[in-house]
Amino acid sequence: INECLYYLKHDAIMQYSPLCSHVLLLALGCVVLSGAAAADEASHCRVSPSAQHGNCGMPYRLSNFQGNFECPMDVRVGKPHNLQQLGEILNEFDKVKAVGNGHSFNKEFLCAGNGTDSINIVMTELDDTRKYILAPPSPDLWLDMEIPDDFPIQVDEQAMTVNVSAGITQRILLDYLSDYVHWDEPKGWTLPAFSWFIDQTMAGAVATGTHGSSMRYGSLSSQILAMDMMLANGTIITITPENKHLWNAAGVHVGQLGIITSLLMRIVPQQAVEKTVYEGDFKGEFSDYVQKVSSDYKQALEIGDVDLIKEILFELDETEAFWFVPENIAWVVRFSHLKRQPWFVKENIAPEEIPQVEAFDANPDMFVFPQNEQYQPLEGVPAMAAGDSKMWSRFFRNALETYATEGIFESRKAYLSMIDQGMSMHAGFSPYNQFEVAIPLTNVAECLPRVLDVVYGDEKLYEGFRTPGLVRFTPGESFYLSNAQGDKGPHMWINLEDYVTFSDPNHTPNEKFFKVIRLFVEECDARLHWGKAGFQEAVDSTDYNVVEKYGNNWCSFGCAAHQLDPTRKFSSMNDTFWEFYAKTSPNGPTTELSSIMDTCCLSNGPFNADACICA
Repeated sequence: INECLYYLKHDAIMQYSPLCSHVLLLALGCVVLSGAAAADEASHCRVSPSAQHGNCGMPYRLSNFQGNFECPMDVRVGKPHNLQQLGEILNEFDKVKAVGNGHSFNKEFLCAGNGTDSINIVMTELDDTRKYILAPPSPDLWLDMEIPDDFPIQVDEQAMTVNVSAGITQRILLDYLSDYVHWDEPKGWTLPAFSWFIDQTMAGAVATGTHGSSMRYGSLSSQILAMDMMLANGTIITITPENKHLWNAAGVHVGQLGIITSLLMRIVPQQAVEKTVYEGDFKGEFSDYVQKVSSDYKQALEIGDVDLIKEILFELDETEAFWFVPENIAWVVRFSHLKRQPWFVKENIAPEEIPQVEAFDANPDMFVFPQNEQYQPLEGVPAMAAGDSKMWSRFFRNALETYATEGIFESRKAYLSMIDQGMSMHAGFSPYNQFEVAIPLTNVAECLPRVLDVVYGDEKLYEGFRTPGLVRFTPGESFYLSNAQGDKGPHMWINLEDYVTFSDPNHTPNEKFFKVIRLFVEECDARLHWGKAGFQEAVDSTDYNVVEKYGNNWCSFGCAAHQLDPTRKFSSMNDTFWEFYAKTSPNGPTTELSSIMDTCCLSNGPFNADACICA
């Protein structure tokens, strides 16, 4: 085992061979076994036991799940035991940010600030949440006793909803729901659609618009029915679609409005789902397919045929694809079941309605800690940076074969999500940076061929890739900061990972990879996922203008941010990014929105585009 790990991490260039493939697979197994052996409470994120890995900073050090993107050491760690203590911490610090397991690739949005006036509050550490994560009980337990009111997952089978505490991870919630079989639904329950990475907390997933691939249910944000949020003054409010402005602001808010404490979400019964997998060329068969859907959709929009629009979008419903970039291979994964019909598809998701409000006060104690300095981020793998991109692509294609297994499965096991052991391997193998672009479906037909011509052209940009991309589709949403914001309609998402920069001995930027991200932003008018990387690279290189990307919705979000958080306690480390400006006339000065809110924001409402220009 030691020899295989040493070979993997230190051999500069490896030629692909069956032997090498076996060595690499063995090495991945070594990483998992050594990570499990080293498992202790002080070195692991609050994820399910079988998904553990040893380089996570949370909840002792403020970094992402691989130990990268660290916050400055002066920033404090908050670990409240209950909501009252959470309110007390809010009153004590000028800059505050909630975090979970560190599934973030953006230090500037992750960190509350730079100094001792800043604190990141780890929402997995509330007593009821932490206790459940460390020793998850089965729903069988409730056969002999009442479910406690403070239990962090409350299922209502009649209403087909679940109320879940902010710090519970998507994986833990999904597993609990699938085992909830002893009462009204013998097959158990599931979320209508969920993401590939499922070890982030539910609050973090919703706050960043995390998604799967469903043209009916959209992102996780579109599956919430109500949200409890603690504001800067310690008050807890319940936000529902009845308050359209706050709903559209809170659905995807990147932690800028307050701290989610719980979520009320839709659930659906599990059912038998058939999974089929097709292999073909990405540039060719798959790109031709999505370009045709894009063209047909644009034509249907022009003639205004709603039934035809649904029929066309149905082609993409519950469709996902792995893109093995260096090899130009696509694995297209499709799902079918009795409830999958064209008339269920949605072009845009409109909010539905639900009620309620609550409030709360507080004072201080000891739940604030310095960060743990005895801490080691995951080391790079030199062979990952120097090796042959096609060899690595073949390796990861072999490793992912389990996800391409065809057959009929229950919903939880059919839809694509990283298995717990896979997450442990993935997180502990090699550091990486994750990006995701959201492309309006109307743009795909024209822009995708241009991007792929460059990727597979003379510059050989595909050489910047090691792992496969993941392609998914969602309808438009009403949330101001949704990357599938409704005026742009349905979107095609492409998740891409840079494994080269962190493993390069000098951390030399992986320019071939970054150029592909910039091509999508420039050629396709793509937006960047709020929970992932790219903002620094894209802003510096392509002038990622949020007003151009989000239009008046950017300033409507700014109105909500100043209405709920007047001192901008939640503005995060990169507070200049989260500044909002407007003009009261075309030739007038650009002014901070906070100083002209009476003119530019409707009373407790969105941006007033009739009176001001978002700048």
